[in-house]
Amino acid sequence: MNKYNIGNIVNKACEEYTRAKIKFLGWCIIDKNHIDYTFFENLLKNHNEWVEKVGVGIDYFYIIPNPIIDKYYQTMINRLDKSIIDFSWVYPFEP
Repeated sequence: MNKYNIGNIVNKACEEYTRAKIKFLGWCIIDKNHIDYTFFENLLKNHNEWVEKVGVGIDYFYIIPNPIIDKYYQTMINRLDKSIIDFSWVYPFEP
């Protein structure tokens, strides 16, 4: 099993913590002044394509309702060049 972590929170506990945080935050913008910005940066680093997702750099993250399953949310990145890309946070890093 791959190690999936945010700080000291690993694997299933990390997934549950993240799901609860996103549900609590709901539809919002997470810019560099937001208390959870670093959390989302670290969360993205678990993605095996995180470098490609970051692209030219992150302006801010945001959360929107999932367009397919409305009881869930989708995590998005607005890059410095104004391009937008989604990222799946339930995506363990594979070295």
